[in-house]
Amino acid sequence: MYIPFVDRESEMSKLLGYTDRGFYPVLFIYGPEGCGKTRLLREFIARIKAREDVVAVYIDVQSTERVEDAVYGPKELVEYLSTAIEGVSGVVGKLVAQLLPRAIKKVFEYRLRGKKLVIAVDDVAKPLGLDVVESYAKKLLDLVEWALGVGVDKVFVLATTSEGISMRYLARHSYVSLDMLWNLSMDAAIELLRILNAPRDRIDEIYRYTGGNPRAMIEMYTLRWDVNAWLERLFKKLQNLVIDALYRYREQVADVLDDIDKLVRYPSLRDVLLELNLVIPIVRPCLGYTPSIDRELGIGRFYAWQIPAYREVLKRVVESSTGS
Repeated sequence: MYIPFVDRESEMSKLLGYTDRGFYPVLFIYGPEGCGKTRLLREFIARIKAREDVVAVYIDVQSTERVEDAVYGPKELVEYLSTAIEGVSGVVGKLVAQLLPRAIKKVFEYRLRGKKLVIAVDDVAKPLGLDVVESYAKKLLDLVEWALGVGVDKVFVLATTSEGISMRYLARHSYVSLDMLWNLSMDAAIELLRILNAPRDRIDEIYRYTGGNPRAMIEMYTLRWDVNAWLERLFKKLQNLVIDALYRYREQVADVLDDIDKLVRYPSLRDVLLELNLVIPIVRPCLGYTPSIDRELGIGRFYAWQIPAYREVLKRVVESSTGS
């Protein structure tokens, strides 16, 4: 099923501007799972790849397929990476991401002089591991500085992550610049829902539960817009994941369900919810669309539920665990 690229023109404009002006140090874009980070990167690369003044490279770190499926870039780079990982076991995307800085230097050396170099590494934290995401970011910075040293005209290296907790590791370093991509605005979400032929009388309800998260809306589409079936699916998925946290932090959870920003009082619970990818720190302004504080959608000043439905499902888990 083809899903059209909706909105994101403000975000795209900024990425195209960084391509032309260069960017230093390394840009990390983080945001809720399913908010459209991968789609934004792929659309961005698609817009610049035919430019004669640009050498563009895209790595899908989670790809388990062939190198040709995990990497977009010049033919000689893809061939080098294919040869380098031949016979090596592991996730292909992860392997090529780890080799990328060395591969760029080995393949191109001084052949990038006068060009604009753009490298996009998609979803780095989960496949590489939180324990190495900081050192990997430093390797990307070293690549930026190497490129500038060999006469590259402009360099723009960016990476994405859905792991909210990774932001805390990366934010403490000067070699990383962080920006946030949020879910779709209500107008953009309505546009996508209409393209997907969502029932007009349920659009407000769908947005209230998904918060404009494209993946969540597409999941609901596959269930023929049965909101209750979708919530039941989420309940089954999360019930066992969160039950331990509910028993350890029962009163704190109830407090946070009422006001997400109360997580500042409960660092242990905050870390659990971050690791489960249920909540995310929110920093304004975002890369493009920036949400306002909205208690109904679970968007606070400092934290937000990745999608509003997580709060509703967590309430159900609390109720089921207490027998009420």
